Amino acid sequence: ALRQGFFTTALLEGLRSGQCSTIKGLDRFLGERLPQLCDHHLRPKQEPLMVVQPPGKAHLVILPDNSEAMAAVAGRNGNMTAAAEVDGFDRPSRAGVTAQVELPPAMRAVEEPRVPVSTASELNSTAPTAGGNDRPIAPKPEDADNGASDKSFLQQLILWSGATALVLLLGVFLTNRSIFFAGDGGNSRSVAENPQNRPEKPAGNSILGGGEAPKQALPGGGGASQNQPAPLPVGAIAQPGAQAKPPSSTEVWAEAKTFIRNGSASSFNRAVAKARSIPPTDPLYPQAQQDIERWSLTILDIANGRAARGDFQGAIGAARLMPDANKQVFNQSQEAIAQWQQLAKQQQANAAVLAAAKKEVKRGVASSYSQAIQKASTIEPNEPLHQEAQQSIGEWSESILKIAQLRASQGRLKDAVAAASLVPADTKSYDLAQKAIAGWKTKLQDRKKN
Repeated sequence: ALRQGFFTTALLEGLRSGQCSTIKGLDRFLGERLPQLCDHHLRPKQEPLMVVQPPGKAHLVILPDNSEAMAAVAGRNGNMTAAAEVDGFDRPSRAGVTAQVELPPAMRAVEEPRVPVSTASELNSTAPTAGGNDRPIAPKPEDADNGASDKSFLQQLILWSGATALVLLLGVFLTNRSIFFAGDGGNSRSVAENPQNRPEKPAGNSILGGGEAPKQALPGGGGASQNQPAPLPVGAIAQPGAQAKPPSSTEVWAEAKTFIRNGSASSFNRAVAKARSIPPTDPLYPQAQQDIERWSLTILDIANGRAARGDFQGAIGAARLMPDANKQVFNQSQEAIAQWQQLAKQQQANAAVLAAAKKEVKRGVASSYSQAIQKASTIEPNEPLHQEAQQSIGEWSESILKIAQLRASQGRLKDAVAAASLVPADTKSYDLAQKAIAGWKTKLQDRKKN
């Protein structure tokens, strides 16, 4: 687990790696490392943004080379050698500056090095010569100017870097605000729900329930009891074992209304069951009873709509969800269920008849269509699937007429008349069949005369 944020971790890694000697290098390192940390810890990806004013300073060195100052500090002891420098950079000095960046402002003033960089020229003036004698060396004016400019640049760099980091951290916090608040709420909730984290009840509670025992302990002139804090009132501490307050009638009624948004019979049934929990003594009880009656009628309407479409099983299922809160509506649903059960049985029987009629049909054979029509005609108008049977009878009648016309075109007038005679009288093709039969009979008579 990280001890700080993703941006801070990536920033410290870049400064410690030695690859971020310039602001441009630090920006490139953060652009690659910060998304990797977010992906590794399964968090929303963060993109760093660095502002440099003016842009030309992006290639300046973040941590200046302090090798000369460190050499001056070493003095005669010879603890710092030239071998500590690699590629012109002083690694120990860089590590020291990095440690200063990590410290807070209050600690930074305490941990500053005893010999500042600005005094390096003064130390160089007292450096030992080759002969072993100390001889003062006058500092160069250009070295003093360079030290002052470097110090000013370092101060500006720290100021701008701190402001940029603050803006980025604020953006990360605002972007993931819900995660932070959810984590705080979950921790407090887990502490309240975990029985191991619950504070033990003080032994003084049992003493308070003993009647006169507290009165005897209070007058004592001296002892450990006087140093103990007075117990808090019971009402000021949330009791973990106390039962949750039941929802109010207004909340129950509002929750019942949310169930009906689905529009199904089961949702209205749930709404009725929820509203029935409101006691008769509650002021919302009359309004709840009106809603229960209205929702019960809605369930019955849904069942009637399914029955009208021929879905008797669905209608029965919806009607069985009818609550018994309203006796009149409940009795209507029970009567409808009994009727729909009979219609469901009749529907199954008629479906079998219609399926058998369709099996009788043989393509090109007029008599097979006639047999199918006879079976389908047994379905009465007030029975289920009657409309589907009539539609099939109309299609089969048209097929019989087409067969008759095909035979007539082949010169088989007698066969055409016989086929057309099979068209039922209560179909659309009946009038056309009768006209065709009359014409074909006339042609047959003309043939006989000739």
